[in-house]
Amino acid sequence: MIIFLSILLILISILYYYLMSNYDYFEKKNVPYDKPVLLFGNIRDRLLQKVCLHDFMQYYYMKYKNNHPICGVYEGRNPRYLVLDFNLVKDIFIRDFDHFTDRSLFNFKQADILKDLLLMSSGPIWKPTRAKLTPAFSSGKLKAMDVLIQRCGEQMSQHLLERKNPDEELEMKQFFGLFTLDVISNCAFGIESNPWKETDPELITAFRNFDSMTTLTRMRLLASLVLMPHYFRRFVTVWIFNKKTAYFIANIIRNTREYRLKNNQRRNDFLQLLLDISAQEEEEKPEHRLMDVDHVISQSILFMIAGFETSSTLLGFAAYELALNPEVQNTLRAEIKSVLEKHNNVCNYDAVQDMHYLEMVLLETLRKHSPVARIDRCCVKEYKIRGTDIVMEKGMNVSVPVVGFHYDPTYFPNPEKFDPLRFQENRNPDGFLSFGIGPRNCIGKRFALISTKFAMVYLIKDFELKATEKTEVPYTKRKIGILLYPQNGLHVKISKLNE
Repeated sequence: MIIFLSILLILISILYYYLMSNYDYFEKKNVPYDKPVLLFGNIRDRLLQKVCLHDFMQYYYMKYKNNHPICGVYEGRNPRYLVLDFNLVKDIFIRDFDHFTDRSLFNFKQADILKDLLLMSSGPIWKPTRAKLTPAFSSGKLKAMDVLIQRCGEQMSQHLLERKNPDEELEMKQFFGLFTLDVISNCAFGIESNPWKETDPELITAFRNFDSMTTLTRMRLLASLVLMPHYFRRFVTVWIFNKKTAYFIANIIRNTREYRLKNNQRRNDFLQLLLDISAQEEEEKPEHRLMDVDHVISQSILFMIAGFETSSTLLGFAAYELALNPEVQNTLRAEIKSVLEKHNNVCNYDAVQDMHYLEMVLLETLRKHSPVARIDRCCVKEYKIRGTDIVMEKGMNVSVPVVGFHYDPTYFPNPEKFDPLRFQENRNPDGFLSFGIGPRNCIGKRFALISTKFAMVYLIKDFELKATEKTEVPYTKRKIGILLYPQNGLHVKISKLNE
């Protein structure tokens, strides 16, 4: 018994030493940080779902931004740098991008249907993949899709007119989720889903559950942070999307691909671009093929899920803010009607591009309600932070607290106020990070802005948005997950305008 207890004590001591061994990292670097807690580091409240990621990031930004250009956070036993100075942000994400070409948030072993996603791929794979996908989001490609997006807007408007209770309150996040799903299905993959008729509720359900994780997945994520991160990230598969949703979408893409190839059918959409790249590579037989069948499916899944979630979030919060700020809504409606008159009352690509105030409304919505709380990079080669003695080792993770910059009065005076005119002179001011920054910024930015502009035009030109007793002010943020989500919904009353 004495021997057993002695061995047990030794093992416990070794485990304790291992778990605590990294907690002096930032002290040695002379980087400010909060004292970590055994096992959890600084993320105990996050893991216990007591605080959402947006509030967590904003807390660290506001606490340390005036003292140092960078601070430290322990995720479990793993140190992560938080960048608090915008000049340093530009150094890391633009000037010295070659030191930070990779993302760090999702660097786990991925399932085959999610391999080499553009979002997570490393530099050698990311760069040529990005170059091949960029033409899908050119002005010409987007302009050619405006008829499809018009139809989606018309179907949304018709749905509102045909409601049994025309003045009922609607939950904006779910409402615009249907529009976004309709746009992406049609424009990216040639699938006419028409979710307003609920012809395929399984598709709608799958998308709404895309970010739900099983308890086992959450345990694996925790283990990757606390116990043996390098082992888990290399050998244990972690699903970043709901497994059932990923396979459901994969089957849709696979069947659509096979149908087009079998029937020699072509469409002007995202999937067709991937198929053309794949066919060209098969013909040329390059040494490193980027777009095999699995890769086509992976990029398609990413485009559908990422586009669905971020665009529906943007539209939901835009409607919420317009309901709370009727003067902004009236100004926007006046611009929409004025521009449409110049374009023969046709809502097309050229018309929405002329609606500058509309774009400012969307950018201010993203500023105040950014879907992402932070953007991440991984240091791929040793890097000395300019103006300091701090040297980052290869493999260190770096994050920028997006929400911190967005609510910093230095960049956005009176940040709690919804003021679209902030973006009147500069569409991409310092401190604005919703689309990322540098070479790895959001590739779908143009598509997101165009599709959401169409949605707002069809909504605002014919309907009025009003806040009611059910409209939660301020809204409660969901504490689980990494994206911004209103816990109790964004409820707004939508009524037909009296002509």
